[in-house]
Amino acid sequence: MLSRFKKKTSGFTLIELMIVVVIIGILAAMAIPRFMHVTLKTKQTEAKTILKQIYVMQRAYKMEFDTYCCNGQSMCAG
Repeated sequence: MLSRFKKKTSGFTLIELMIVVVIIGILAAMAIPRFMHVTLKTKQTEAKTILKQIYVMQRAYKMEFDTYCCNGQSMCAG
């Protein structure tokens, strides 16, 4: 007779869910600074690459026209 009134227990308890949330928070707290560092390094590398390209193009322009290009224009005033 009692077995008829027993509920099936399945699922997670509140404590188990809270522990999972805490563990995910700890992992995120460790991963975010590393991600930010990698993003910063990527942006620095990109900037260095762009500056190197500008340098190479300026040197090529100087060799061809005997003057440096100014203001991004192909012909300088003066």
